[in-house]
Amino acid sequence: MTMRQQAEESMMQRLRGMIDSQGKDIKTLEKREVSQATRAVQRIAFADLPTPAAEYEGWMYVVTNGRKSGEGAGTGTGVMVVCLDGSDSWRWRRVEASNAVTV
Repeated sequence: MTMRQQAEESMMQRLRGMIDSQGKDIKTLEKREVSQATRAVQRIAFADLPTPAAEYEGWMYVVTNGRKSGEGAGTGTGVMVVCLDGSDSWRWRRVEASNAVTV
């Protein structure tokens, strides 16, 4: 192998190492982004919810003063809500059941 070929091979090995390292960094960042997204449900008061509409379909919030079943007016301790299309219009729907999800 000539000196030029050795230099080229050395350079290729370094480039492969750099690419592998970048790939690992990207995978680590992707995992962090998914993790951050799942933790990023915003906490807001009911009065601050946007008006439900198609553009908010699937958006979720924790409504800090929202009422669970059995809680009286003005005594809400907070609920998670999601924007869904009801039979007549868009609404913020309470996500309440604490049952385990099964398939």
